[in-house]
Amino acid sequence: ADFPTSHWANQVACSAPVGAVTNEFTSAELIDGQCSAEAWVGADIRELCFEEVAKSRLGSWCGQEQCGYAVRPDKKVSRIFRLCGLVPCTLIADVLCHVKSVSDVGVGSDSVDGLPTYEFYAFRHGKWCDDILREHLGKTIESQILPFIRSRFGCPTCALSDILVRRYLPGERRAHSVHLDGHSFVTAVLGLTDPAEYKGGLYLQPSACSSSQRFARTEPGDLLVHGFDLPHGVLVVSGSRYSMVLWIKDAPESVIEGTTPWYDTLLKGGDADAIFQ
Repeated sequence: ADFPTSHWANQVACSAPVGAVTNEFTSAELIDGQCSAEAWVGADIRELCFEEVAKSRLGSWCGQEQCGYAVRPDKKVSRIFRLCGLVPCTLIADVLCHVKSVSDVGVGSDSVDGLPTYEFYAFRHGKWCDDILREHLGKTIESQILPFIRSRFGCPTCALSDILVRRYLPGERRAHSVHLDGHSFVTAVLGLTDPAEYKGGLYLQPSACSSSQRFARTEPGDLLVHGFDLPHGVLVVSGSRYSMVLWIKDAPESVIEGTTPWYDTLLKGGDADAIFQ
């Protein structure tokens, strides 16, 4: 399950340096790990800077591959990639239309904060459970997304475990507290909603201080990709946002068994995240 980053949150005071993240900005206070969206109204939301840009090709797609970094107080460096326009806007429009029409949206307790999830699964424990999304995105996942992840994370056996769609609507969930995707070796987030329709989105937060937050802008069709070691969250200040989240494990066996073997080596070295997990 996802787990909050409270186990390392006290390692650094808000005045301590946070590595590559140097700009400060006005933000809401964290209350029990949950940002108050109302307190963010008028706040200066800073976007993440993707320091490295390259031209890449994945099957029929040729475009910009961007890479950014988050440096934690313990000097761990986490990468996040953005593939600009990987999925065509016309296809994203069809996907968004479908996910908005889904009525069977789960409202069970979230593993991070215990609040209603407002999500549904399109792919669960290695199997498709939404034929429409399979038709729309199955080929893209197999021929473009998984090959990219296998290459960039040096894991040729990576396998898709789950796909879920989350919504952030007025009167429902508006935030997702800072956490690590401990159950997923790699996470990919596909942008579905035009950023002109909401304020906020997914952010990185490498330190315990909310001033280290940087938001990763996603246009419809953009794909964000990051590893299990990246502290991140979601905050939607205004408007409505839908996103699709893909959880990838290191091997098909890990999908079947529900295991997280990537922590084994880290655990032997006394890694705090691995011990917590």
